[in-house]
Amino acid sequence: MNGAEAAGLGDQIGILTPGKRADVVFISSKRALSFSAFPLATTVLHSYPADVDTVMVDGHIRKRSIALVGQDLEAIRAKAKIGLQRTLKTLDNVPPEMTTAEVKKYIGFADRSTRANVAKGYANENPSSDWLKKT
Repeated sequence: MNGAEAAGLGDQIGILTPGKRADVVFISSKRALSFSAFPLATTVLHSYPADVDTVMVDGHIRKRSIALVGQDLEAIRAKAKIGLQRTLKTLDNVPPEMTTAEVKKYIGFADRSTRANVAKGYANENPSSDWLKKT
């Protein structure tokens, strides 16, 4: 609620009450998620789309009992397929930023730089950045 007030939207959102806009997601408990002292983080990190039982956007049900409501899935799939084909066609015409040889050279340089920096830290040349070594 404080976030809504801070954004100047406290009269429209921020609390579930009649007359205010709301987006709500209900997560199913059918599949056991691991128990945690931080249930919100566990839900965000370990749940899947199939765990989402109901979704309400701006007060309108968009998903109920794990099924989309009021959506033409075939039309959505067709649009996604057209978009994918357009993206792939565009990618065919985009030159690579680096050649394979340049990528290999860059990876080799990055590897050597990393090894040199770690070696300097352990050789005590830069003790302030040697966070890996316990003294």
